[in-house]
Amino acid sequence: MKNVYKIEKSKFIAFIIFLLIIIETAFENTPLQHYNLLVNQIFLLVEVILFIAFLGQEKFLKKNFYILVGLFAVFICSYFVLNSSILIRMFMFSTVVSKISIEKSFEILFKFKTAIILFVVSLSLVGILSTNHMLVEKGIGSFMGYGLGYSHPNRLASAIIFSILCYVGWKKEKIHFLNFVSILGITLTAYYITHSRTLIYCTGILFLCFIFVKTRLFKKLIPFLGIVSFPISTAASIYIPILLLTSSGIIQKIVFEINLLFSRRFTHIEHLFLSYPIPLFGGRFDLSKMEAIFSYTVIDNAYIRFLYQYGIFGLLIFGVVTTISMVILRQKKEYIWICISLIVIIEGLLENIYTDIGQNILLLFWAVVIKKFFYEEKR
Repeated sequence: MKNVYKIEKSKFIAFIIFLLIIIETAFENTPLQHYNLLVNQIFLLVEVILFIAFLGQEKFLKKNFYILVGLFAVFICSYFVLNSSILIRMFMFSTVVSKISIEKSFEILFKFKTAIILFVVSLSLVGILSTNHMLVEKGIGSFMGYGLGYSHPNRLASAIIFSILCYVGWKKEKIHFLNFVSILGITLTAYYITHSRTLIYCTGILFLCFIFVKTRLFKKLIPFLGIVSFPISTAASIYIPILLLTSSGIIQKIVFEINLLFSRRFTHIEHLFLSYPIPLFGGRFDLSKMEAIFSYTVIDNAYIRFLYQYGIFGLLIFGVVTTISMVILRQKKEYIWICISLIVIIEGLLENIYTDIGQNILLLFWAVVIKKFFYEEKR
């Protein structure tokens, strides 16, 4: 009975930490998200104390427990070095998800995030929040889109994509035809409001992945793409802007067309490279020099944002853990979750979603890495 009590207690603590982290990011990219340093530090202190209590209640492999504690200490130190709590929160978040279960985490996130979207949009429609009706540059032209309470139409689109993917991650093989019809209807409606092509891309890839999963010929292709997609996307994020600067002839024409397809996002990265060197350990949060030279600081690419904020080492750790999680998911034959990961990795080329825990679905899959390497095997 004592062991059962400990397991239940640790799971309760895990739920509290999980809820605290998602509540903190509930209104990200809306006027309702007010940053207060003192409140942020209090939240972090409570989460760290609860996490230490959680570690004390859990049964980990003894030979790897000290490694886990060492990683926790390293991430704690990162808070003082970078003056940012996101790395330690990412670590705590994925660790408690390994206790709660990925399915349950998806269910909670879907219900919570959907309620937040409806709440924010409702406040906008009744005039409490701005509709943020603005011109959105698409590379092939400009369109008027609505943020409906969110700071930009693309931010609303990202929130909707996140909610859709959480639903799919929760239901997995239980998804049926009417669900797909609903997802298509929501996507088309959201596109009409936001004019975000990322919505169309992500939903299109989702449907295509489901077709592949149901087809024996292509079923093995999904795990392969899931494993190689993060390194390829990272390389593309770095080398396409470099090619914009250095290439000529047919290669230059190809990268120019790719840049247009991505609404000139790689041009912005090119200007960032011209303004600042790539940092080894990160810490580049202020882009005032870039703003002074090019009059903007918008970098809608998750890989480059993460690279500049957390350095080569930070992005390397993020990529390695994500890739290992894809390998484990392949071993477990979790093809739907690999599909979701693939979509999020591609979305990272279009939106800055990795530095926001409330938008980074990949962290849920880190839980399989924690489970495999640090927990005792059940006999």
